Amino acid sequence: AMQIEAAAVGEVPLALDGETEVAWSGSALTVHFSSPSFRFEKTLRFRYRLRGIDEDWQETSAHSLRYPSLPAGAFRFELQVVDPSTGAASAIAVFSLRVLAPWWRTPPFFAAVAGLALAAVALGFRLRTRAMLREQRRLEELVAERTRELVSEKRELAEARDALVVRATRDALTGLWNRSAILERLADEYTRA
Repeated sequence: AMQIEAAAVGEVPLALDGETEVAWSGSALTVHFSSPSFRFEKTLRFRYRLRGIDEDWQETSAHSLRYPSLPAGAFRFELQVVDPSTGAASAIAVFSLRVLAPWWRTPPFFAAVAGLALAAVALGFRLRTRAMLREQRRLEELVAERTRELVSEKRELAEARDALVVRATRDALTGLWNRSAILERLADEYTRA
């Protein structure tokens, strides 16, 4: 009878009577099988498919198959021998395997990446907030300093204006009202009376 003699993913042999779980490694799946009869060896054809990769039957006359690097997922290998002259087909030989996802495609890895991304966003927000607060303090100090300067300048201007009023209305030698100040006062008093 036709039989699957061996199957392996890389160096990991697979159980042929159930489902085998293997870690993803990027290695090829190899399958070796034999025909039920050596008498018609040259005319026999093998039909095969790896469900999860091939949904349609493929044919070969070779006694081994190789699938390059399998992705993560569940697969079912099916093999059948066919006599092309009579159309007779054997029973289907089957084995199953599950290739586990690589560590970078697992939920814990995605959770770790999401956690790191959230931490990076939080850190960026915190650093930006600190920088903004530092800039706010610097601007407040600058405004306070400029306000002090303006108050001082205003006081100096008021003093200068008062000094100018005194110089404009008083005589420099005697300190008494000068002629223009006396005339201005008289005009004010006349208008009021």
